[in-house]
Amino acid sequence: MSQGTVIVFARAPELGRVKTRLAAEIGADAALELYRAFLCDSLELVRRAGARALLAHTGATAFPEASAAEVCVAQRGATFGERVDNAFVDARAHAPDGPLLMIGADAPHLAPTALARAIEALGSAPAVLGPTPGGGFYVVGFAGAPTPIASAFGGAGEAARAVRLLRHHAVAPAVLATFFDVDIADDLIGLILHLELLDAARASWVPPRTRAAIARLGFAVASADGTRGHVLTRR
Repeated sequence: MSQGTVIVFARAPELGRVKTRLAAEIGADAALELYRAFLCDSLELVRRAGARALLAHTGATAFPEASAAEVCVAQRGATFGERVDNAFVDARAHAPDGPLLMIGADAPHLAPTALARAIEALGSAPAVLGPTPGGGFYVVGFAGAPTPIASAFGGAGEAARAVRLLRHHAVAPAVLATFFDVDIADDLIGLILHLELLDAARASWVPPRTRAAIARLGFAVASADGTRGHVLTRR
């Protein structure tokens, strides 16, 4: 089986244009710095999973972080879903054979071994999909020709719609373990706590640039007064 190709589907790192929901809570400058770190670590985790990294990015020109990808392509399409479908088409043109997956740049804490297992799952399933707790998905991939999934995007329950759409086309996906990505401040809290756990466990993959950016920006997690919850703090 081929080592596989993983599309990292990402925006060009531009102030005010990345992680906008997170930026509304922590500021655009901090969101951009985190995003740059996420993107670098996402490309690195693809390499550590033993796969080939193809960066599908917005904008007509590449940027420094893109140098970590083996191949770069510009996203094409009027809608998010069209850009996803076209990125799969373009990636398959560069990698005619073998497993083909897509991840975003907002889950750099995903273990390379987990990504490798997703690739391996395509040895027995025609497609894979990894859901997020919020109803979206952090990875989707195909063993052969990609099935268009543009109509699955928009609104709640994107993962369920994508699975139903794939099954409608007789492409029954293997559904992977649920995992979270980082879109809002609560997700950043979860990320900080998760990185602390990885550090404590001496995990083989603790995304280095992400961890360094969080420390540099001074983000930490504290217990919420009188509750079992947590709040994001910043020195």
